[in-house]
Formats: sequence, C-alpha cells, structure tokens
Amino acid sequence: MKKRILLLLLCLFLLGGCQGKELYSAQYYMYFDTLTEIKFYSAPDKEEAITQAVDFALMNYHQLCDIYNEHPGVNNVCTINNANGKEVEIDSELMAILKFACENYALADKKVNIASGAVLSLWHDARSEGTSLPDEAALAEALNHCDPSDIIFGENTVRLADKNMSLDLGAVAKGYVADIIKDVMIENGATAGTINMGGNVVCFGGASEARDYFVAGVQDPRSNEICAKVKVRDASLVTSGDYQRFYEVDGVRYHHIIDLETGYPGGDFSSVTVFHESSKVADLLSTALFLSDKESGAELARNWGAEVLWIDADGNMEYTDGFPIME
Repeated sequence: MKKRILLLLLCLFLLGGCQGKELYSAQYYMYFDTLTEIKFYSAPDKEEAITQAVDFALMNYHQLCDIYNEHPGVNNVCTINNANGKEVEIDSELMAILKFACENYALADKKVNIASGAVLSLWHDARSEGTSLPDEAALAEALNHCDPSDIIFGENTVRLADKNMSLDLGAVAKGYVADIIKDVMIENGATAGTINMGGNVVCFGGASEARDYFVAGVQDPRSNEICAKVKVRDASLVTSGDYQRFYEVDGVRYHHIIDLETGYPGGDFSSVTVFHESSKVADLLSTALFLSDKESGAELARNWGAEVLWIDADGNMEYTDGFPIME
C-alpha cells in the first residue's frame, strides 16, 4: 500500500526580514499521525514561548480527538465511542469541535459525517491489511449506524444514542486545530507565519517586507511535483485527494474518502483544493466538494464564500474565478 501524507507542499519564498523580526521554525511528529511544521517571524525572546505553546495545543487536541486510545485524565472521542451509550462529560474544546461538525452537517450537503466511524473503521482495517475489500454485509450493517442525530448533547456532556455508532473526526480535526494553532502563535508573539499540518496550510501576515503574502504549492495528484502556485495571506488552503491514503485490489484504487450513500470511496476528481479564510471551513469543504460533482460543488463553495481548484484523473485543472492561482 502506498501512502502520501502531505497534500500540499508549502513553498516559502522569503525575501529578507520582516520588520526586524527573526524567522524561526519547528516541527512536530507526534500528533494526528502527521507532520506539523510551523514557520514564523517573531522577536527572539518569543521563539520558545511560541513553540512550546504550539506543542501543548497540538498534544491537547491530539488526545481529545484520538479514536484509538484513551489518555489519563482526558475524556476523548475514544472514551465516547466506548461508553456504550452512556453520557460522557467532555471538555469545552472537544465539545466545540463536535458541535461545529454537527451544526454544519446539512450545510455541507451531508457529505461530512463524524458519526461514520463504523464504516470508516472497516475501510481502515481493510486498507491496513491491503489485499481485500471490507465485507459487504458488514459495510451494509455499519451504514445503519451513521445518523448524526443520534449524537446527543447535554450542557457539557455527549452520548451516542445508537450504541453501535462511533465517532471519527478525521475529516474536520486537522483543519479545526490548524486555526487554533494560528491563534496560539499570534497570541504568543508571532507577527507572521505559516502552518503546514499534514497538508492543511494556514498563512498569516506577509512573507517579508517586500511581499505581503506567502506562496503555497498544490501537489500534482500523481507525482510529487507542484502543479500550481497559490498566493495566500490570512487564509487557508486544504486539499482532499485520492492519493493521500489508498490501496489497490485487483488493479483498482480504493482511497480513504468514503461516500456514505454507497459505503465505498467516491468522487469524480483526483484532488480538490479549497481556499478560505478559515482552515476548519476549508477542511470541511474539501471533503464535501471531493464527493460532489463540479456543478454542485461550485454552488456549495459559493454559499460558503470559498474558492476551489479541481484536478481530474487526467491532470486537467479547473478553478473558480477568485481562486488566487499564480499564472
């Protein structure tokens, strides 16, 4: 099985200093099963505070969103999934992510469903084994346990009314947390910078005194080459593609983006890249638009004020008028 983690290759063309600040960087490997890299300008005495604050935020949200392991003193997604329908008291940070996903379920054309863990786990196991598809009967049964209305919220609690349901935040967590990381960096003294969280890219401020934006590269879905360069300032760029996590059975590619109408991988494109001021919105929409036809996706993007780049199986690119591509 092949695996490519980075959906976007961030290219920073730095033209000198930024208002007398120094450029720093840090990498984090332990969270969300991906590499997170930050680059930022700040005063020298702010560097340690920024990198430590980012590390703490990543650790905190990684533990909260973990579907595989419980952590001491933390009620997380794994805790909820293992509660057998009982109420679980959760922190406000996790509550906010769950409510964001549920409140925007219909607004994203019901394409992004955090209640689909029963289906996604079958595909995860099959992809890890790498030689066969999930059992059809098991998939059909799992599809009966994906109704987000069975996620019941209390004031500071959540419970799953369907005991056979499980949550999976894979389609929303990284984008949501990338926005948090940006705020953490700014609050601790970063004046400009970038976050590349496994391909979820956020840029704030300008790259240098000479240029007030950063340049991000969109990866060709069938190679490691960059096929488009994008201007980004105070915004996010997120890609969903069939090349991030996939495997092949009898010569057919099966990627990780599952259409819950069929229970199987869906989508007409090799990749869809969304540009929006909010990373959590871009992340949500990238999955929804990947599972939509171009016309429906374009309308959905307009409703959210997002811009989109589509790449089809032959490598052809189309993009909305406002997508900030560099010709």
